[in-house]
Amino acid sequence: DAFTAALCLGLLCGMNLDEVNAVANQVAAYVCGCVGATPNLPEPLQRKFQDFRVARQASAGRVSAATA
Repeated sequence: DAFTAALCLGLLCGMNLDEVNAVANQVAAYVCGCVGATPNLPEPLQRKFQDFRVARQASAGRVSAATA
């Protein structure tokens, strides 16, 4: 489930398949090592999606990286 969720989020953020696969595997590995069904992702994993989204929006001229 964690892999699929990260895969969907990565694709929606516009990541390419290699990036999505790498991040989704990291997310799944983290979640599999946690107790409970829905652990909070650590900041470094959250940032992988946020940084990519901000960079993509900035390159499309929708938001500057400084204001995100």
